[in-house]
Amino acid sequence: MLQVPLADHPGSPYGGGGDQGAPERICPSAVILLDIRARSVCRDRAGTVQVWLSSRVLADVADSMGLRDLDPMEALKPVHGRTLVDPTIHDLAASAVATLDRPDRGAAIFRIQLARALAAHLLGVHAEAGHVPTRTRGGLAPWQVRLAQERIRAELGAAPCLRAVAAACGLSVSHFTRAFRQSVGTSPHAWLVRQRVARAKVMMRAQDRSLAEIALACGFADQSHFTRVFAREEAMSPGRWRRTTERQP
Repeated sequence: MLQVPLADHPGSPYGGGGDQGAPERICPSAVILLDIRARSVCRDRAGTVQVWLSSRVLADVADSMGLRDLDPMEALKPVHGRTLVDPTIHDLAASAVATLDRPDRGAAIFRIQLARALAAHLLGVHAEAGHVPTRTRGGLAPWQVRLAQERIRAELGAAPCLRAVAAACGLSVSHFTRAFRQSVGTSPHAWLVRQRVARAKVMMRAQDRSLAEIALACGFADQSHFTRVFAREEAMSPGRWRRTTERQP
């Protein structure tokens, strides 16, 4: 079971005292959030990425996001201990794990930046709406962002119905599309593509499925379509990306 803290502390991969072994297998996109102050580990969630929440890091990132009146630990309390499906966190966590055997300062700084990225993602997507400013001007309310992204992630292998997602948010398709872009910074389709690429990366690291199988599982029309999209997003082919990952510790 992988533990990815959002701060240095004894017994963590960032603090130098934790389990340094790479996981045998990470279940696709399964993530569980844990409060670092509780010092508890869910040992019965085999293959699940554990993200330890640090109030210090979360508060610092919340401040940089302009959420100065937010108590981040309280805002994330409703999802504490829950298993979430979030390929973005999975991808960031896997990137951090790949550097654990590197003693250089660059690797340590890289992990710190990944921790901040994780914190920003958690606050932007999983924080309880009642603790976060209502909405970006012209954008979605935090609960609508969270609901929309959860609905889209749940259908990565198919073609999410934008009309159904918009209806769940109480909006028309055109209003939802404009508001989503305002809140997230990209269109629903572009965000969907990035999530598919992120899930494909998780599956490629597992090394047990062909690129054609991964392409279909992640919602691409075929391997050729997957290769074109992946190369556009990552500036390299899926095969080259997988070979590069294999050479990493």
